Formats: sequence, C-alpha cells, structure tokens
Amino acid sequence: MEFAALSRLTNKPVYEKIAHRAMESIWQHRNKVSNLVGNVINVNTGRWVRQDAGVGAGIDSYYEYCLKSYILLGDVSYWDRFQKHYGGIMRYIKQGAALVDVYLGNPHQRAKHFMDALLAFWPGLQVLTGDVEHAVSTHHMLFHVMRQHKFIPEAFTVDFRVHWAQHPLRPEFIESTYFLYKATRDSHYRKVGEEIIDSLQKYARVPCGFAAVHDIRTLAHEDRLDSFVLAETFKYLYLLYTDDHELPFDINSFLFTTEAHLLPLSLSRFQYTPEDIVKGSFNDMVDQSCVKDTAGRICDNLGSAFGGMVQVAVGLRDALSKSLQRERITKAHCRSEKPQLKERLKPEETDLGNADHINILADMGVLVKEMKDGRMQFTHDATRAASKRHSEQGILFMQELVQRVKMQQQEGTQMPVYVEILFPAEYKRSFMAGPAIFGPSLLDDSSLSFRSVHCFTKICILCLRVACVIGNIKVADPPEACGSLENGQTLRGHVALIRRGSCTFIEKVINVQSVGAAAAVIVDNRPAEPGQLPFAMSSDVPSEVSIPSVFCLQTDGDLLWSYVVENEVVRVRLSGDAKERDVRS
Repeated sequence: MEFAALSRLTNKPVYEKIAHRAMESIWQHRNKVSNLVGNVINVNTGRWVRQDAGVGAGIDSYYEYCLKSYILLGDVSYWDRFQKHYGGIMRYIKQGAALVDVYLGNPHQRAKHFMDALLAFWPGLQVLTGDVEHAVSTHHMLFHVMRQHKFIPEAFTVDFRVHWAQHPLRPEFIESTYFLYKATRDSHYRKVGEEIIDSLQKYARVPCGFAAVHDIRTLAHEDRLDSFVLAETFKYLYLLYTDDHELPFDINSFLFTTEAHLLPLSLSRFQYTPEDIVKGSFNDMVDQSCVKDTAGRICDNLGSAFGGMVQVAVGLRDALSKSLQRERITKAHCRSEKPQLKERLKPEETDLGNADHINILADMGVLVKEMKDGRMQFTHDATRAASKRHSEQGILFMQELVQRVKMQQQEGTQMPVYVEILFPAEYKRSFMAGPAIFGPSLLDDSSLSFRSVHCFTKICILCLRVACVIGNIKVADPPEACGSLENGQTLRGHVALIRRGSCTFIEKVINVQSVGAAAAVIVDNRPAEPGQLPFAMSSDVPSEVSIPSVFCLQTDGDLLWSYVVENEVVRVRLSGDAKERDVRS
C-alpha cells in the first residue's frame, strides 16, 4: 500500500510494480489446496521456512494488505485473492471461538496449542470485509482473555491460560475495538476501551509515561516503550472516543495502513493498467466500480452499511458470554469432582497440538511450555493436579518421559559436539556445544546421519560427515548476522562467531556461508538454566547449508567472545570428538 501510494502520488510506477511482484509471489506460493500461506518464506528460493499457517505473527500484514490493497487501489485481483484466503482461514484456522495455527500441508492438524496476541487485529479486518458477526465473536473471545489476565498476553492457550506472559502494550485489540464501534455504534465497545485504559493507567503507567509489562502475572515492567504504543495504541484509543465530526478531516475518506498511518481512498481513482506499468506511464483518474461478494459486502466498509448492527452485536455477545460461562462452570465442576482418568496418558501417545491432551496433562499437574527456541519444557507441580491420584499419574508420566529421552540419547539422538580453543595456548580449553540438523555434521558417526528428537517426533536428516573444522574465529558484523554483513571479506575462510537473536539459526548460517565463512558458532543471548545443556538447532530447509555450525550456551560463548575481541588471532577446532580434552558439561 505504501509503495503503491508513493507511485501514484509521484507518477513513478516502479515502486508499485516491485511491491506488487512481492505480493504476487506470496500468492503463487500459497498452498493450492487450503489457500493458506506459511509463516516464514525464504526470499531466495520461495520455500516456506516455517510451515505453520495462522493469522497472527508473521502472517497478519499479508492478509491485511490483500484486502486493503483492493480497497485503496481498486485492483479486483486482490479482492479475489483475499476471498480465497478468507475461505481457507474460516475453514481450517477458525476452530470455535479460537484462531489456531495449522500445518500448511495438513491444515486439519494443529501446529500449536496456543494463539498469539497479534491475531487480535483480525476482528477489525473482518469488519472491513462486512463479516461483522464473526468479528464480534472473535473480539468477544479476546475480551474474555483480557478480562481474565488484565492484558492480552503475548501468547495464550486455547483454554485461555497464559503461554507467554509479556505484554508490550500492543494496539491490535484496541484497533479491532475501534472498528467494531465504527461498524455497530454499540456503546459496549467504548466500555471495552475504558477497561483497557484502566489497565494501562493502573499497571503500565510509570513516572515518565508508560512501560511495557514484562509479565502480566507479576505486573513487572520492562524499561521500554515501543513506537507503536504512540503511533497506534493511543491513536486508536483516541479515535474510539472521538466522533467523526470532531475530527479536522473526514476520516472515512482514508484507510489505515498496518502501522495506523492514513492513506487517502481517492488513490483508488488512479489506476495503472499492466501496459502502463510496463511502459512506465500513468493512467489518470480511472474510476473503479464497486465490487460485491455474494453476500453483498465490501462496498461501504467504513460505517453506513453497518447501521443498525447494535442489536445483532448485543445478541451475539450475550450468546457467547453464556457459552463461555457454561464452559467455565463445566471445568470448575469437573475439577471439583476430581474425576479419574479413564486411561492414563503416556508420553508416546501425547499430541501437543491436541487441546484435550494438554488439559489431561494439566489435570495431572504436568505443565507444558514452548520455549522461544522451539523446545518443549515439561514441569510437574503436584499442587496444580486435580487430585492426589492425578498427581501420581503425572509423576509416572514424567518418569516415563525422562526414561524415553535417555533411551533416545543412548540411541545417538541429540549427541553433543565440542568447541576447542587451540590458540593462544593460555586460553586452551574445550566446552560442549549443540549440533545442527542442517548442513554437514560434525558428529563422528559412520552412518552419516544425525537424528534429532523434537517433542515425540523423530526427524532424520542425511548429512555429510565432517571430521572437524579448524580455523581462526572472527566476530560477524553485525553480530546477529541477520542481513548484509559489513565484514564479509574478514569472515571468508574463517569460523564466524554469531550472536543469537532477530532471525532463525539457518538464516544466520546461510548469511555467513554466502560470504565464504568455513563454519559458524552461534552464542545464546540469554543465561542458561541450571543444568541446561546445549540443544540441537533445527530448520525445515536443510539442503541450502554447506558449512557446519554449532550452538553454545551464553557462559561459554561470552568467554570465547571476549577472547576473540581481545586477541587478533584465536584458533578453534569444532568436532564431535571429546577424547583427551578437558570438556565441561
């Protein structure tokens, strides 16, 4: 939208042409059966790096711009695409009141057992399509989550428990609240806004303004205020309580970008034809006819078409509230009765994408948390179990899980690799590191394969065996190696030292590989838990990596980092062999 607006206001089609090509490419790479797109795509190969499909983080703006590009630019192809995407979303991703991520190639299977806060923009987008009924439903579910936790957590489970407790004062839920008020003129949505403001004032207000909430359970703050809080969160709150006639301009003549900037709808009267784009000429003032879908929606997206929707919204919310109340009563009754499980759930039978399995584990006092690095953390808390019998079953589950992991490790899974400092001699030492399931293996394994276990699914990747890599190690610039490298010549032929963060492991390795690095050592960016061991790095695109890489914990990595900074030459050996070396685990 922004590049198209730039083209139409400057009479230079090139900006819109290139942005259109990017949108076209994503559309072509959608799953042709489900009409869904994945979460992360490799811009060089067009392959999906992450196969999970949803409407939240990583995907939200694409769907938003499919619809809004039609509204702003008058290009009917965007409306046709959005309709196909919307059908897939409502068929596979919307499950009851929830919007869950599914696998791109198997949309009937959940990819996650939690939802993320960024999907809260979706009801607002549904308003623009004219699907107010579903917008009311999704918004009410999110309002229920907010009331339960004071804020909408960054991620929450399908039964509304906190999965990731951070809240950086995001605008998406307020954005949807504003659009629903515009559509229905229902005073309920201004009351929702009042509760949001109360939470902000009570829990996020600090002497110098407002601070992000690090954990909504403890209400601890972070020393940060993201720009979107001012640009979007407060803007939508202001507009929620400002009638259109009080504004100095006609807001219904503008469309919000994904960052809440306003672009004039009059741009739709300026339309390029394909021939114009090729020739680089501008076809001025081509009026676009209004396009309606089979339900007669889309033409009037910003107000008048939804007059009289107040009673509809009230009726929908009442029904949803009763449904949620019945669900809460049922769960409370079940917990108070402390029912016995018909059959004990075993680790090998557990499906972490199955909400029923997650609830069964919760009754046994077993809590499951997905770490930021993709690993699953299991914790048993007897005080959270539904009964003593449930707690005993939870302990047995954990014992079997530990035994299962030990057996997998004995079979060769998750085998560690090692980093040895060879020079300077006074720094000589070794430490354990995690391998990568992509690229050549450093493991001394005659089968030429490395097996990694994630949850309960075994992933087998055939790798080339590399006995070891010996070379000088150099810090990447920028250290996270998530884009163009400033010191590509320095890294050529050497081992690249990289800091974790901002992009995926495989992206970092591919970036240093592209400038000729011989290997990569990635250092964790957060302190290790007591007794934590380095884990294996995974990816869905192993074929693109031709250099070995390892992952080390922060303590070891920071020490190595300091050596490299202090010395012009630091030589290391990366291998899967720990013989005759002082290796700390």
